[in-house]
Amino acid sequence: MPKRRATSPAQQTCAQSKSARQAEETGDVKSGTAQTSPSSANDDHGDRTPTRGTDDVSNSDGSNSVPQTKNLEESVRPSTLSALAPEFLPRSASDSGTTTPKTDATPKFVQATLPFTSQPSTKSQSRQTSKVFKSEPIEVKDSVFQARLFSLESFAQVPKIIAHMRRQYPDFQHHMAGWRLLALKPGMTGLEGEDAFEVRQGWDDDGEKRGGKAVVDVIEKTGLCDVVVVVSRRFGGTLLGPARFSHIADCTRAVCTAMYERERAAERASRVADLVAQLCEWDTEVAELRLEIAALTKVETRSGEVGEKEKQPTISVSFKPPDYKNVLNPPDVEKAERLLQARQKTVQSLKAVLEKKGKSGAEETPTPSSSVTGCIELRSTTMSVQQPNPLPILTIAGTDPSGGAGVQADLKTFAAHGCYGTSVVTALVAQNTQGVQAVHAPPPEFVAHQIRCVLDDIPPQAIKTGMLADAPTLQAILQTLSSFYPEGKSMPPLVIDPVMVSTSGHSLLESSANALIKEELVPLATMITPNVPEAELLLGLDQGSITSLDTIVNAAKGISKLGARATLVKGGHCKLSTGDVLAVAKTQQDPDSLYIRWDTGTGPDQPAILRPDGAKILEEQDVVVDVLHLRDSKADGVATTTLFVRPRLETTSTHGTGCTLSAALACAFAQGLNPFDATIQATTYSHQAIATAPSIGKGHGPLNHTHSIIPRIIPQPTPVNPYPFVSALIGSCPGLWKDYVGHPFVTQLAAGTLPAESFVHYLKQDYIYLKHHARAHGLLAAKSSTFSAAGAAATIVLHIVRESQMHVDYCTQWGVTPEELETTPELPATAAYARYIMDVGYQGDDFMLIIAVASCLLGYAEVGKRLLAAGANTEGNPYKRWMEDYGGVEYQEATRRGIDLMEQRAAKDPPSASRFAQLQDVWERCVRLEIGFWDMGLKP
Repeated sequence: MPKRRATSPAQQTCAQSKSARQAEETGDVKSGTAQTSPSSANDDHGDRTPTRGTDDVSNSDGSNSVPQTKNLEESVRPSTLSALAPEFLPRSASDSGTTTPKTDATPKFVQATLPFTSQPSTKSQSRQTSKVFKSEPIEVKDSVFQARLFSLESFAQVPKIIAHMRRQYPDFQHHMAGWRLLALKPGMTGLEGEDAFEVRQGWDDDGEKRGGKAVVDVIEKTGLCDVVVVVSRRFGGTLLGPARFSHIADCTRAVCTAMYERERAAERASRVADLVAQLCEWDTEVAELRLEIAALTKVETRSGEVGEKEKQPTISVSFKPPDYKNVLNPPDVEKAERLLQARQKTVQSLKAVLEKKGKSGAEETPTPSSSVTGCIELRSTTMSVQQPNPLPILTIAGTDPSGGAGVQADLKTFAAHGCYGTSVVTALVAQNTQGVQAVHAPPPEFVAHQIRCVLDDIPPQAIKTGMLADAPTLQAILQTLSSFYPEGKSMPPLVIDPVMVSTSGHSLLESSANALIKEELVPLATMITPNVPEAELLLGLDQGSITSLDTIVNAAKGISKLGARATLVKGGHCKLSTGDVLAVAKTQQDPDSLYIRWDTGTGPDQPAILRPDGAKILEEQDVVVDVLHLRDSKADGVATTTLFVRPRLETTSTHGTGCTLSAALACAFAQGLNPFDATIQATTYSHQAIATAPSIGKGHGPLNHTHSIIPRIIPQPTPVNPYPFVSALIGSCPGLWKDYVGHPFVTQLAAGTLPAESFVHYLKQDYIYLKHHARAHGLLAAKSSTFSAAGAAATIVLHIVRESQMHVDYCTQWGVTPEELETTPELPATAAYARYIMDVGYQGDDFMLIIAVASCLLGYAEVGKRLLAAGANTEGNPYKRWMEDYGGVEYQEATRRGIDLMEQRAAKDPPSASRFAQLQDVWERCVRLEIGFWDMGLKP
């Protein structure tokens, strides 16, 4: 419930008279709808110098008297004009060199009361000071339009602001105003709850017919409340016709957008500040826990036995506070939330270590207290801004001197994820990209000693196992882990990569260890990640038993019975296609327990215009499917299976793929992700590492583990994703994109069932849109910084001009004359779309404008290509030419050039997170407006 109105002191004390309260809430104007004289949209009388107070408004008694406002009082005293807008301080005649003419300072109002069905989107209740936003002037044929937005505390401020604008800017003939604010209903105190309030809006045309209404319409669409916008117009002597309403709306939209963006940025900054405050509290707890652990740490001799403590040593814990500057500026909510989640995980782990040490060493080591002889010092307790400590991860695996697999691959992967890698070597392996040649396993007790050294000093946030050599080594690992984590309690997430057979066929695990893995190690696991041959060994199946997607799914379910919380069977060894995935989805007896996650470059909804294989049939696309099975993943205890589908990469750089994936999973679990989200993050990282791998070695080369070290919002192009920027744009709102290119207008058009009147209605509005499309590219040429870019934009303008003539000829075939096209009124859906594109062009840079017009280019190309590829009913279809035009070679090539341009711009100047968010917002809004355009076409 809005607090500002409910807690007004004036309202609570009831100091005002009834008549004064009525004037406050209604502006001394009886609620109702403006009575306007009937006139066409092309009536341009408003362009003439007006006589104020005589047209377009009548009171409820039918009179044309101007409502008086001098007796207005307010329940919340308004700020002075100087406080509202310092730039609007009254000027003396000597300041301006002119004498302010005598004008009627009492504005003529139209007031409308709206039902308050839900709390409006208003942020003004928390504003500390009133702000003024001013748009850039729009100059058209010597006429000038400029808008100013003021935040309001009460209606009584409105007439004062309008009157001041007239005095301040006498050379502007019209000052059209629209306002919208939250008000108490008559007779209400605000204590009744939400029903006590209503949204009130109104406007003042100031002689410009329907000008004020155009202002308030834009305010209502943006959802702002407690604001007044005044659009000033200086008449240049030339009548502009209905186009003047576009300029009024454009500059109104500019100031409303500025207000909205400021409030949204303030919300983000406030949220990040709260999260950083919580992080500082968690950081303090981490430091205190480490202090306690340090105080309990045993002093060991080289033999490993506890030495006698003749004198308590000084325990000094150095704590370097994290730096959160990169989170606070610019505000990054997602990053702050991830850090908070990771910090909570660290505290849990440290508490587990503290609990264990407290039990095992309570008698030997004193706890930090005033009785301790030594000095316990915590340095740098003041929280200044530093990078957070990396999460420690432990890998227990064999080596690879060629660097692509084993411990070496794990440590590279940990570093790429910003984690701190620790390692225990279970086997020294002589191998390279051509295969394994020899294995030497150190004594099991030495492996155990390595593990103890790490766990005693650097408690890991996650553990992964790789090659375990033999049964004695595995037994030593299990015993050591159980001594630190009795019965698995407080054990960090454990990822098991059951390395059993190398790619070249060399055995990497003695058969005697298989039973030990299944019976004792797997039940401890958060996730196990076998490939197809390893899955066959774990299940005791003959080699070559798992060959289809059905058998992979069954293998994942079978392995999950061994006790791991999650099982991820890697399907890279099986040749599969998109058709196989769709077939499995159709034949599943329990569709609710099977999910399919299509990666970029795959799936029935993958944009046809971005597919690198051109016209290749979708069902025949080669893919790799990893199958994730979760035990009891739902509240009702039902297990679920997810198919992670990715395009198959034709590459030989696959050495160490399993090691890399399991290491990435360990990092994801340490960061607090659940198995599903961890699989998404890890498989995405591994896939990109394969796709960008360099050519190293004579055999199966290593992956590119460092591809993510340089932060990239947009990934590098790969053979299966050659257009990553456009893919990311479309992928940012997949549901909207699907609604756009699969709109009922399109499906009816493809089937030939679209009513003719709907298509004609669409053609007329499309002709109007073409004019704006040409204007937008003309603006793009003006904003271009190179001759080539300006020339490309100018070429598009000329192409649109030629296309407009073809459009006229096409419309003639449907019975629409050129005169009818020129006189067709512009509908709201068309106006909203076109005005938004131009608004982006005026306020943003050229790349933002390119994105704004791209939704039309890409969407129509996608529709045309899909309809023709799907064998749309073109024979006898009245819309055959439309489909052939947009699905044809010429339009598709133009689309490809547009895609290439966007990719080149993104590669030349990679967008930051905030920059991409801006581009994404423009893209999403334009896709929504395109959907609105289709909707309009269905409603002639």
